[in-house]
Amino acid sequence: MKKIFLYLMPCLAFLACLTSCDDEMGAKADIDNAFASTELPAVTMTAAQVNFTTISMTGSVDNIDNVLEVGFQVSKTEDFASCESYPAATVAQSFAVNVSELEEMTTYYVRPYAVTRAAGTAVGAVGTVTTSVIPTYTLDGTYTVTEYEFDSDNEVWQKENGTYTMDIHFVQGSTTNVEITGLWRGDKTIVGTYDAATQTVSVPSSQVITVHSSYGNVYAVGVNDAISAYTANIVFKFTPKGGKMVSSNFSARVDAGNFGFYKVEMVHD
Repeated sequence: MKKIFLYLMPCLAFLACLTSCDDEMGAKADIDNAFASTELPAVTMTAAQVNFTTISMTGSVDNIDNVLEVGFQVSKTEDFASCESYPAATVAQSFAVNVSELEEMTTYYVRPYAVTRAAGTAVGAVGTVTTSVIPTYTLDGTYTVTEYEFDSDNEVWQKENGTYTMDIHFVQGSTTNVEITGLWRGDKTIVGTYDAATQTVSVPSSQVITVHSSYGNVYAVGVNDAISAYTANIVFKFTPKGGKMVSSNFSARVDAGNFGFYKVEMVHD
């Protein structure tokens, strides 16, 4: 169980290739070219998988001694006259890149690249991948949840380790009354109201989401964007295309204080 904090309110690649990919990335090769090899490494795409509008690619480069950057170029045209470049997080002989939020039902040309100190940019063989139709979901169902906690010291949101599931269902016979189970990894069911016009679920604050063994009832309480005041509701915004849902900020409170400030991003299973 998370550690409780006894404080109260207030608290606190993309690269466009207009002429060619090589022209943009070639400028990087001018950096620190002294004593660098002028031989281009061999770079290869080892796999490419498509999940609706996300492409997950892996590649390899045979020699990284003089390599500044590795990644993948993605284009709608085979000549790569206009493209986007997606660098890997680190330079390594084996690397991976995920490219998301692409257009559905579209064929893309992809190839690996490696920017060197002095030899220019090496590119690998071109492959093609075609994205598929994004499914459309109804509100009710099971969601996989990614949770974020607000770091008050640095005033940034930190992604929590791991994911968990939440269940959202309409009360039987209703198209507006909603039951939500599992918020903050809790085991209690809270209720809210669905507005079809705005695709939002408003959940009144101060509902019990779990019972702590030492502190008793834990309540979910809405928090404003500035993390400076509590709000009457926690609002969940639903996007049917792709089955995504995001929450406004909330606090996990007990009578003695609160455990912190949170928000969640959810994807329909």
